[in-house]
Formats: sequence, structure tokens, C-alpha cells
Amino acid sequence: MPSSGAVYRPFPSSRGWASLVAILCLVCRAGFSAEEKGKEKAPRTLSAMEKDLRQAMAAQDPRRAQALLDEMVATGDPQAYDMMIKHALTGVSYAIEKHAGSLLLGAKDPKVRDKILAGCLKNPNHKTRIILLAVAARLKDDPKVVSTIQAAVKDPMKPVAFAALQWIRELNRKECVEPLIAELGVREKKGADRLYFDIRRTLKHLTSFDLESAKDWENFWEAQKQGLMKPAKPVESRTTLVKRPSFFSVMVDSDRVLFVIDVSKSMDERDPFPEGSGKQAEGSKSRGETVVAKKQKPKETPKAAKLPLSRERLTRVKEELIRVVSGLPVSTQFGILSFSHELAYVWDARVLRNATQENRAAAVNWVKNLKPYGATRTDLALKEALSVPEVDTIIVLTDGAPRDEKNKPMEIQPILAFAKEANRFVRARILTISFQQIRDKDMVELVRELARQNDGGAPTLLP
Repeated sequence: MPSSGAVYRPFPSSRGWASLVAILCLVCRAGFSAEEKGKEKAPRTLSAMEKDLRQAMAAQDPRRAQALLDEMVATGDPQAYDMMIKHALTGVSYAIEKHAGSLLLGAKDPKVRDKILAGCLKNPNHKTRIILLAVAARLKDDPKVVSTIQAAVKDPMKPVAFAALQWIRELNRKECVEPLIAELGVREKKGADRLYFDIRRTLKHLTSFDLESAKDWENFWEAQKQGLMKPAKPVESRTTLVKRPSFFSVMVDSDRVLFVIDVSKSMDERDPFPEGSGKQAEGSKSRGETVVAKKQKPKETPKAAKLPLSRERLTRVKEELIRVVSGLPVSTQFGILSFSHELAYVWDARVLRNATQENRAAAVNWVKNLKPYGATRTDLALKEALSVPEVDTIIVLTDGAPRDEKNKPMEIQPILAFAKEANRFVRARILTISFQQIRDKDMVELVRELARQNDGGAPTLLP
């Protein structure tokens, strides 16, 4: 027992308690800190990174996904590239695809290159095959690249075959000629679809000559290998193929085609006849006379009221569209999309239909009723066109740069970037048509770059 006068305290005072708790907290924190530092120092496993990558892809978080890809590659484990191809090259994000592609190109391990080339042909996802073809085409020093891309021409998914043919044209390798001739023989038995015409385009690009049948190509190329000169006249084709109609001067070399027609208000404008064309002026028909238009001064143009209806842009387009639709082979699947600030489909449906007599007649009646109105929403038209199932050729006719509903100009670069990205797996060939009379720089750039970036060549300008 304590002596008298002393106070017995079985527990510490409140101040003592505070000190004790503080000490215990410091000890615990020190312990947790040491444990956390230990965890930070422990390397993350590749499987943990793969799990995080899947989550980043599902969340469509490109910055997180790119950081994870860098982390995976930094491990030096070749398996990281398998995971990259499996999860990052699926068509979810263009930004991630480009980053992953650059990492694949930077790999020095020959096994990684083998994975890329094997994936071009065997990956179960056709979008992944298309991306890997783009990567492979940049590995120009690898002798197996050309044969791999050539083999992809036989891919059962046409967009993959279209991509392979485009890369063959880019690489410009003559060793592809014979395999392409053999594939042309296979395709011509199945009908004159876009793949058939694309093979011919590629052969023409590689040789500067254009023959129709595989047999003619075989004879021609055998003569070339023997050092013989090309015959003065091409060998006549021994295969009867369906002749393709043309929309103005653009040949419809596909059996899956969509016509995208501008019907904005400016399409009611009438353009002067080309100088020296000898066309008659308005009113001459009623008198039975032919009046040759006088040569105009450079800055002078006839007033629209004095020009005949035949020079109205939409009238010209409707007449030509009726003509080309009427001549489409039955095997061709086609559609028509008109656009201003609103969109309208023939048959009121986002589909391509066979060019039967009934469907052609319905389309002709629909075209006859087209009227010019509204603003030029090319952006909406392209977004819609690239969503049409099975389309592989899109012919865009427009007379102006994009404008919104308030008739204010729109930036064209975002529209071009969108079309390029949206088309990377559709692989539609986009051909563009406009009018020589127009001097709008944005419109000229739009039709030029839209065609160039999407395998359409140069734009067609109507006089």
C-alpha cells in the first residue's frame, strides 16, 4: 500500500495516455511505412500488368494503357508483346494502336517480328490483322514481309485483303506480280467485285500496263521475264466480264457501292458552260438555233437566270445518277445517301440492295424527287456512310466546304481525321467528285485529301 498522502493511480493520467498513444502511433506508422516500401520495391508481375491493361482498355483510358504498355515492354519479357497484341490491337482506340505499333517496331528481338508476321495471317481478330499489316509494312528490311503481305490478299475478310493490296502498292515490289496474277484468275471466276478490280489496279501500278484477264497477264508477264517487248496491241481478253458503268467519269468498279450526294442549297446554282464548248444558250431550242457562247472575259460569268436548267448542279447530278443506277448489273449491291444538314436514304434504310429491276426503278423515282435545301453537313454524311454494312466503295459528290445548320464554316481537318480513323477497318475506297467552277479552298482541300487518305486517288472535277 502506498504511504499516506500519496495518490494511487493504477492507470496513467490523461496526459500520459496521450504520450503513450503517440508513441504507439509512431511505431505503427514506421512499421507500415517499412512494409509499404518493401512492397514498392517488389517488382510487379507481368500478369498483374496484363490485368491492369485489360481494365484500362475496358475503361477506354488511353493514357493509362500507354503507360502500362511501356511498363510491360520495360520488363524485357517477350511475352509482353503477346499481351500487347492480344489486348491493345483490337480496334478499341486509335491512339493506343499507334503507341503499341511504335513499340512493336522498336523491338529488336527477332521473335517479336515473327509474332507480328504470324499475326498478320493467323490472329482471329481481323482488325488486329489489319493493324499488324501496317506494322509489318514498315519492317522493309525483313525478307519475309512481302510474302506475308502477299499472302494476306487471300484473307477471307475483304477489308484485310484491301489493306494488303494497298501496302503492296506502297512497297512497289515486283515479286508480287506473279502471285497477284494467280489470285486474279481466282477472283475473275467469282465475278467483277472490288477485290478483282483492286488486284488489277495493283498490277497496273507495279507494271504500268493494264490487261483484263489473268490469262492475258500470264502471257504478258512471261514475255517480260524473257526480256521481250510488250506487243503493240494487248492480247484480247478471253474472259467475258461484266462491264461496269461510270458515274460521270468515275468507274463504279465495285459490287458494294454507296453514292453520297450533296443536296444543299448551293446545289441549285447554275455553272457557265466551259469555254469553247459550243453549247447553246437558254432560249435557243425554241427557235431551233444553236448559239455558240461568246468567250467571256476572265472575271465575267453569265447570270444564272440566263443559263439553262441543264447547268444546274443538282439537275446534272440527278440525270447522271439516274443513268448510272439504270445501268448497274444485278449482282451489284448499291445505296444512295443524300445530305444537307439532314440525311436521307433511298428506301429509307441504311442498307445496300441488289440492283434488281424493281430496286433500280424505285431508286430512279427517289432521285427524281431530290430538291436542293439546307447546309452542307459533310461530316454527318461521312459518319453515316462509313456505318453502312458491307460497303466497300463510297462515291461522294459535293459542291462546297462543310457548313453547320447556321451556315457557318466548319473546320475540315477534324472531318478528315475522323474519316481516316473510322475507315481504318472498313477499308472503303472513297472517291470524290466536285465542280471546276468552285474556288473554295476548303472544299478543294476536303475532296482532295478525303480521296487521297482513303485510297481514292485524285478527285474528279466536273466542267
